[in-house]
Formats: sequence, C-alpha cells, structure tokens
Amino acid sequence: MEVNVKLLDDVKFEIGARNHTVVSDQPQENGGHDEGMTPPELFLAALGSCAAFYASAYLRKKGLPREGVEVRVTAE
Repeated sequence: MEVNVKLLDDVKFEIGARNHTVVSDQPQENGGHDEGMTPPELFLAALGSCAAFYASAYLRKKGLPREGVEVRVTAE
C-alpha cells in the first residue's frame, strides 16, 4: 500500500492512492483556501471509515442488519 502527498500551494496538498486523489487544505484563517479537509480531519475520517467498514463487515458476516451504521469521531 502506498500514498503519495504532493504540495500544491502554501498549505494545500494533493494526496493520491491508486487511482484516487484527495485535496487537503487549511481554512482561510490558517492561510488556506478551505478547499479540502485539514490533515487532522482526514486522520479522523480514516479512523471513522475504518471502524465503520469493520463494523459493517462483522454485521454482514453474522447476518445482522447493517442499515443505519454510522460512526462519529471527535477530537480536541
């Protein structure tokens, strides 16, 4: 598995994995253009989507309903 991160602007990055790209940026108050999630937001998104994926896989394996599976991740 490999992820490449390329600087696009002062605080804006293009993140690529396989054939997919995501833009990471900062809010305007941090010198960015708010064109993507910040790196910490992407980190929380990765944790949340990982937890949701495995929760959904477990429910599917056990023949349990998966409708409404939702994960909320918060940090300070």
